[in-house]
Amino acid sequence: DPAADWKNLERLVEALLAARIGKLVRVMLGEQWLGAIPLIAVLAVAGAGNVLQTTAGAVQTALGQPHQVALPGSLQMLVLLPAIITGTILGGVLGTAIAITACTWLFGIASTYAILLRTPPVPAADAWRPVWRPLAAAGSMYGVVALALAPLDPSRSFGAAALALATGTVVGAAWYGITLYGLWLASGRPESTEAALLRRRGPAGRWLAAVGRRAGGPVALQQPRVGTNVVARYRQGARLTAAGA
Repeated sequence: DPAADWKNLERLVEALLAARIGKLVRVMLGEQWLGAIPLIAVLAVAGAGNVLQTTAGAVQTALGQPHQVALPGSLQMLVLLPAIITGTILGGVLGTAIAITACTWLFGIASTYAILLRTPPVPAADAWRPVWRPLAAAGSMYGVVALALAPLDPSRSFGAAALALATGTVVGAAWYGITLYGLWLASGRPESTEAALLRRRGPAGRWLAAVGRRAGGPVALQQPRVGTNVVARYRQGARLTAAGA
């Protein structure tokens, strides 16, 4: 699913931003923007929350329940404006960013998933299954990147900051990809975004498929059969429920 692939990429970018935003600002924007580091770091956390909220909205729309998308959005907007005003008065621009992030997670995501998981036929396991591997990979990547950059001093010069940024990006992307792939193998190679990426083949796909076979069996590289799609199963369950009523 291209949309799911893009969401995984967004999770990686948001985690990288939150982990190494100081190096990115120093290299891309210059020393005069160093004061914006806390602001961008906080907004990166809000952006990661928006990814989860948008993904849930796509599922609700596919299930023919667009009104369930509008309800959490309306609640979030009602709370967001007074929260922004309060945050700006108390903490300036940083307070505004904190207010946006808090509303995203405490109201937007909380209400979205509270509705989604109470709307048959969407069990919590199906909502958790596609996201736990990217979240675990991103969380571990944060710590690994921090350890890799601990010996470096990006404040010495522009070159040192550029080296730290490049090191963090390469180490983070490599760790995220390897960890995500390893978790997918450990999960039994389910039909997921990882399997969709392997189906696109190319040299990397062929190599990863070979690794998967050596790790314990064939990797599912064929297109999923009709009816195995999660949304299709939900729709079939909804029709059966309506027929039984």
